[in-house]
Amino acid sequence: MKMLSLCILFFSSAFAFSQKIALLDKELKKPILYTDSLTLEQVTSNLVAIPVDALDTLMSNLKAIKSLLSNNLQRAKMKSFMMRSGASELKVTTVAHAYGDSYEINLVTNLNEINSTYQFASHTNLNKGNIKRIDKFMAYLQNASALFNKKYVEMTPRYLQVEVYQ
Repeated sequence: MKMLSLCILFFSSAFAFSQKIALLDKELKKPILYTDSLTLEQVTSNLVAIPVDALDTLMSNLKAIKSLLSNNLQRAKMKSFMMRSGASELKVTTVAHAYGDSYEINLVTNLNEINSTYQFASHTNLNKGNIKRIDKFMAYLQNASALFNKKYVEMTPRYLQVEVYQ
């Protein structure tokens, strides 16, 4: 009986506290780490935290932003907007130039009152370079295909807190 209760306790704790947070290397070189809680040391050691259950939404949002970047001669008509993926937010700010827009794109995740940030794009870089950076990030995530639901369906992104040009 004692052995049975120990087995139940072990297996219930293993499944009840499954991996909830993915810690990604900002240089996209080291493998993804998984944890149940986030510490300040993890964020300051060049890692960005993303909730595992929000990765599907993040991928869909990144695809929408990638298509926005590829339309470099078309104006976005938005000064800034935000896209949310669980506890993570993609904050996009448009910088108008004479021959198309460039963007500041930052991923900010707030978990346990700790913010971790990752810069996807800088307005000082060309949009083609920023697209390559987003592609590299998406490939890094797709290499960890176990993170994604097998019944994954493409989601329609929602633009939040949109500020338009007047």
